[in-house]
Amino acid sequence: MQHCPDCGVEPGSYHLHGCDVENCPRCGHQLISCGCIYEVCGMDVEDIEVEHPDIYTHGPSQEMCEQWDREWGNRRIPWSGEWPGAADARALNLWTKWTDHGWEQCSRTEEGAMEDLNTLLVKARWNVEAQRWLAPN
Repeated sequence: MQHCPDCGVEPGSYHLHGCDVENCPRCGHQLISCGCIYEVCGMDVEDIEVEHPDIYTHGPSQEMCEQWDREWGNRRIPWSGEWPGAADARALNLWTKWTDHGWEQCSRTEEGAMEDLNTLLVKARWNVEAQRWLAPN
């Protein structure tokens, strides 16, 4: 197991604020680029640039972060020692490898196979209670 490649925390530790690798506990996607904090704070993500230009330019305010932490902070997902979603992709048997034609799905036994995180994010569903990706219904 390795330290987080972005913020450097050890496995079992919470990511540092603003880490590029941390998952959102609400939607499962990359925390710093999902819109969940805005939705939790009652903002329409599509209108942020126009309705809240200061937040659009500088990011969530301290008050927004505090509201997020009150509602979702206790659900944060610690760094596991491997890329987020890798274990879920293995559990769902989602594999990919690089070929002359780009990334192609494959079986786990093929040379160069690695967890298919792109397919995971498109086809699987995030389970908030389990804090992991599961097979679609």
